[in-house]
Amino acid sequence: MYLEIDERQGLISVSLEQARVAEKSGDKEGAKALRENAKRLRFSFIEKEVKKNPQLIHQIAIEAIADPWGADDYLELLIYLTHEKGYDANP
Repeated sequence: MYLEIDERQGLISVSLEQARVAEKSGDKEGAKALRENAKRLRFSFIEKEVKKNPQLIHQIAIEAIADPWGADDYLELLIYLTHEKGYDANP
């Protein structure tokens, strides 16, 4: 099931807001799980493409270098794909 961009953005926003509320109430595990859910929602469409073509990781790295204003977002995506999900650009 693929959500429309607006629906996905809404779910991401709600997850992040719930994470803030959980953290304020002392529920650190719940807050972490909600932030992870937001990250999964944010990157799921890119992950699907990387599954088909792991070489896209190289393109993402090139985009990060070319766009210093968005470098933090690209870095977060690269960490998610390579370290958290285990994708390798050189299989």
